[in-house]
Amino acid sequence: MIQWIVLIAPKTRKGVRSHGSKTRVALSQKHHDAIASLCVAVLLPDWLLVIGVGPLGDCSPAKDEADVLVPQRAMFDGMAHRDASAIKAPWLPGGVLVVVQSGVLSQFTVEFSPNRVATSGTTHIEERIHDPEVRIDHDLVFVWAPFNFFTDGKLDHCGRDLFRLNQKNGKWQIVALAATTRTECS
Repeated sequence: MIQWIVLIAPKTRKGVRSHGSKTRVALSQKHHDAIASLCVAVLLPDWLLVIGVGPLGDCSPAKDEADVLVPQRAMFDGMAHRDASAIKAPWLPGGVLVVVQSGVLSQFTVEFSPNRVATSGTTHIEERIHDPEVRIDHDLVFVWAPFNFFTDGKLDHCGRDLFRLNQKNGKWQIVALAATTRTECS
């Protein structure tokens, strides 16, 4: 991992090395962690961060997007196993599920819906999202994704999921899910 950044800074400061018009500085772990967790330009005492060079910690959009999709996968795995506890686990308590099916809007809490899925039959069910659009702003995420829902391996219905997630204690949790469903799937 490259742990340096390009700075505009005095060249006499301890830990600074100049290379042409660029100045590199070895960061203390404290400053490195702060910059890596913020993923934005930062004003340090007497130093103006101009541009990040190389990876700074784990600040890559691809990793961030993969991280926020983990709760959905966990919920879908719980559904496939008809395990109410596993379905609830990635949710923030009090979360809400809203489904529009055949023009009828239904609203459930995370405390009710998983129990319904877990006890509603013995068929194998599987929901798969694809081509998710992920929007991240610090501790808030929206995931907009088309999905296909299979029953015993056959396409049953499709639609779109809209997940809202928040990060709590460093962990992404589903706060709300709105979904549309239809049987006319291409």
